[in-house]
Amino acid sequence: MTAALTAPELRLTHGEPPYSERYQDHYFSRHGGLAETRHVFLMGNSLPQRWQGREYFVVAETGFGTGLNFLATWQAWQQDGQRCRYLHYLAVEKHPLHASQLRTALAPWSELAPLTEQLVLHWPLPVPGFHRLVWAENRVVLTLLLGDAAALLPSLQATVDVWYLDGFAPSRNPDLWQPAVLDEVARLLRPGGTVATYTVAGWVRRGLADAGLNVSKRLGFGGKRDMLTAHKPGIAEDKPPRQRSVLVVGAGLAGTAVSRALAERDWSVTLLERHATPAAEASGNPAGVAMPRPAAKVTADGWLHLQAYQYLLALLARLQPGDWHPCGTLLLASNRLRQQRFPQFVQRYGLPPELAQWVEPAQASALAGTALNHPALYFPQTGWLRPAALCRALVNHAGITTYYATEVATIAPTSHGWQALDAAGQVLAAADVVILANATAIRRFPQAAALPLIPARGQLSGAPATQLTRSLRCVLYGKGYVIPADAEGRQLFGASLIPGDADATLRSADDVANLQRLQQLLPEFAAELAARTQGCFAAVRATTPDRLPLVGAVDPAHSGLYTLSGLGARGIVTAPLAAELLAAQLNQEPWPVAAEVAHSVDPQRFAQRQAQRLGY
Repeated sequence: MTAALTAPELRLTHGEPPYSERYQDHYFSRHGGLAETRHVFLMGNSLPQRWQGREYFVVAETGFGTGLNFLATWQAWQQDGQRCRYLHYLAVEKHPLHASQLRTALAPWSELAPLTEQLVLHWPLPVPGFHRLVWAENRVVLTLLLGDAAALLPSLQATVDVWYLDGFAPSRNPDLWQPAVLDEVARLLRPGGTVATYTVAGWVRRGLADAGLNVSKRLGFGGKRDMLTAHKPGIAEDKPPRQRSVLVVGAGLAGTAVSRALAERDWSVTLLERHATPAAEASGNPAGVAMPRPAAKVTADGWLHLQAYQYLLALLARLQPGDWHPCGTLLLASNRLRQQRFPQFVQRYGLPPELAQWVEPAQASALAGTALNHPALYFPQTGWLRPAALCRALVNHAGITTYYATEVATIAPTSHGWQALDAAGQVLAAADVVILANATAIRRFPQAAALPLIPARGQLSGAPATQLTRSLRCVLYGKGYVIPADAEGRQLFGASLIPGDADATLRSADDVANLQRLQQLLPEFAAELAARTQGCFAAVRATTPDRLPLVGAVDPAHSGLYTLSGLGARGIVTAPLAAELLAAQLNQEPWPVAAEVAHSVDPQRFAQRQAQRLGY
């Protein structure tokens, strides 16, 4: 995956189409950008007729640009009484515009103004990689791939119905029309799928033909005599009816997130929880930090946490769960290794200052509201939240039926799916699919006993805030963390993490350890709070040997059995995107992350590694 985004070098002139100084070309035709989009891309792919009567329809584009093609497609979908139920739009863009540039570039089309504002409102920061945006109660989804098309498209897992090829002219931007990109266009296109583009350049025609597509010319737009269309030979096989009912075991962050993701796709969700409320165990943490994990090397792990963090922020903005405090976070660089790695994280992942920035001690002190002796990595949009509030917001959906104080003793396959039973053997519920999201308790079920889940005890401590400690304005993070005083006037800090320990009893020894962590962050705070410190929350998290979650099918032997677990100490950040990934896999729709990221969290990875070591 690429980590190199470059500025669009956009020139906006009144009465003229937006112009790229980098490529010396306009973003769309002088004869009318919207009319060109409708002629070349919609009519060229027989839209809206092609999506009518379909449940899902996937449009993909090379060169998102101003977003005009997307908005025109969204508008056509919105106005079509026979539209597909779900519209999924994929687009790759190496030089993303800023939100303000989008608004200005799209201003001439007042008929698109409401949709333009929605796009601008949800527009992501210019961070490389995958970004998923949702509208219309999750029925319109935009997955943006920011970066180089040749690097990103091989990582895309999707089945595309139509392609819009709309980069700058091939003579100006040859990289976007190279054979490697056109081969990916063909790979992702379903049999019977189509391609449309405004250009008839010979190398584009030959590239599409060499990729196995049947290419033809048709009447072009405006001053262009011709344009190209292409289709992939064959007819897509009719898919069996989608599985539409699911049992989810466990109502923590994992279970509530995947329940919501599937309910928004019209699945019938039954959520079973052994406690009387959601978030009754590890997800009941009164103060969890929502912060990306800084990785010095560019890895699938690093991309997972970075993209999960951005997805979480978008979800919080959409759900407005309450008890979310975006006060910012300072990750202290208290040693030379961190002082080297943290700036590398920003540079290698191509992060803008709105997401992460390196600050010296004086600036860090001003941001924190208290004196600090070390530089820090500052995350302006982060903060802390009560996960239980998010869990409650996630399950607030008509498609989710919840059963609390309901212990699932066993799960059993049936001729049509799965059922959950209590200790007496009575059937609690049945569905096509079952998802185990109940942390280490998953291993109580024989079908999932081999999953490498490890318990890890954690304890958070607290004390009444003092006049001094109330000065803290943002989350401070080092080996432990401390948050600004909460609404109850508590200063919460911690947290211990003891792998292999499954005891959730509060311990004074953990309070001592948490105070020692606070001492390293803010010695004056630790001295003031020591006398009145006491444990306020302890729970057992589920972790894995490689500290990455388990997201997907449990194993090939048990069809219809899935898990979302092993979130460890990063569950607040990773649970929503992990749930979106699992829902996309179950729904046979484009994945929200690169294929290598998805493979890094596949529950079967440990068995596959073992087989490789043994030479199987």
